Amino acid sequence: MLPRMPAQTRTLRWWLAAWLGGALWLAAAAAEAPPRGGGHAPKLVCDQPVYNFGELDSAGEVEHTFVLRNAGDLSLQIRSLRPTCGCTVGKLADEIVRPGGTTTVSVVFVLRGREGPQSKLLYVLSDDPAQPEFPLTLEGKVVEPVSVEPRILFFGRLDAAAAATGTVAVTANDHQPLQITKLQVEVPCLSAQLVSAASDQTQRVVVATKPPLPEGLTRTLLVLHTSHPRQPRIELTVSFFVPGVFAVNPPELFLVGRPQERLNRELTIRSEKNTPFKILAVEPPRPDITARVTALSNAVYRVELGNIEVVQGLDGQILRVTTDQAHRPEILIPMRVFIR
Repeated sequence: MLPRMPAQTRTLRWWLAAWLGGALWLAAAAAEAPPRGGGHAPKLVCDQPVYNFGELDSAGEVEHTFVLRNAGDLSLQIRSLRPTCGCTVGKLADEIVRPGGTTTVSVVFVLRGREGPQSKLLYVLSDDPAQPEFPLTLEGKVVEPVSVEPRILFFGRLDAAAAATGTVAVTANDHQPLQITKLQVEVPCLSAQLVSAASDQTQRVVVATKPPLPEGLTRTLLVLHTSHPRQPRIELTVSFFVPGVFAVNPPELFLVGRPQERLNRELTIRSEKNTPFKILAVEPPRPDITARVTALSNAVYRVELGNIEVVQGLDGQILRVTTDQAHRPEILIPMRVFIR
């Protein structure tokens, strides 16, 4: 028969066994629980974050799907997508990505109205502490079926008697033969005609002013009709500015307000060449509109208008200013009404 252990020894062994059991249970629980400290974190990875779509024409759009991966050891939460341009739209498949898992972002880039090299970013916002804003890039080149150079023809500041010319080159970028079948100019002070072609793919148009030119800013469209099946009509802007006897600022009176709201407006009238002149009368389009003229110098005046009621009937009406200049006795200033 074995000797009986003392009660003190038995108690000590019981406590030691309990302590070891508790320690083993805590270790097992810690091994099963997801690690939360010691540098553990989600990590957003995209093996191909840049997509080059090559060369496309502006009639279409680019569609691409990026694959995202969580290379961390905690679940990744994707909060949102932030494009840098309204022409780019992204759609996320999953907001939560477990460690080692993947998700996708589908992106559409609309090419309409674009030309030349393009680079568009879309940021993926997540709880990745190392890179909370992950960039995805679409890049490439947009080529118009038919290109126009320059797209805007601005002659600058001209004298009323100036005969200025400018040349526009029209080129088929897909190497198809190109013919311009018709030219249209909307104003009589400009003309447009074809000159000898540079090649089968390139045509040249000469735009010329026809004096006398009107005062102020002239802006119009030159419309080219072509034989190209994908771009039969091309529009480009032609403009020039002819200083007049007077400069009016603003050249139009804009009335923006609620219906029947009363507004005050002011404008300045200045002699372009600082020639002294006088304002003889100011005639508003309605008798209840007040007008006061202040001479800032003998060549500059301020006209203050008051009690202007915001009504649609004033849209397109004229403020008439009478001067003592025989070659410009009247200045006509249009009103534009925008009701909120």
